[in-house]
Amino acid sequence: YADLHIQVDPAMSTEQAHAIAHEVQRRLRERRPDIQDVTIHVEPFGSSPEEPNQEEVTVQLRRLTNGLRMEIHDVWAYEVDGRYYMEVHLEADGTLPLRQAHEIASSLEERARAEITHLSELAIHIEPQGRLIWASGPGVEETQVAQAVQRVINDTLNANACHQVRVLRGYEGWAVSMHCRLPGEISLAEAHRISTRLETRLQEEVPGLERVVIHTEPWEE
Repeated sequence: YADLHIQVDPAMSTEQAHAIAHEVQRRLRERRPDIQDVTIHVEPFGSSPEEPNQEEVTVQLRRLTNGLRMEIHDVWAYEVDGRYYMEVHLEADGTLPLRQAHEIASSLEERARAEITHLSELAIHIEPQGRLIWASGPGVEETQVAQAVQRVINDTLNANACHQVRVLRGYEGWAVSMHCRLPGEISLAEAHRISTRLETRLQEEVPGLERVVIHTEPWEE
């Protein structure tokens, strides 16, 4: 299946635009005979689709994961200057090696970046099926939160274990997300235990956290 958007000169007649679309379809079928269904949208050059809202990008991500036969829960989308930062919990078999689980999450991230308009960043927390996180109330200023988060990371893992640490103001407090590197040969279940220990300490020691999303990934030498 192929779904294409092509832009044409706004002054072009409908007949000419249709001819171009037909030619695109013909050439695509010649080069990719395995594609059974082709949909082509013709748009005036310079036009752009209406920017999606938070609900729409969340629905898009859920549809994408359903298509990939993945189970997700707790999806959040933040709009910052017209770009979206999303967080999601992805469930997988707890016996999977962390490296394999990370490859699954990376494939989802690549598809999401390609198919969801205005997506700037997607933080994926991989966890064994059936696990959830918990929440807390509002609290202190962003810089203080970031400093407190980094202190807990340094004490629980080490100073270089986590990167892309982000602090955003949520509806009821602070939302923190990060990527943390762990040995690639450990199981997903063990990686989740480590990330849960870090999350627990963050919830206990950093006031005002609404939620914490930790994306675990293999540490490559």
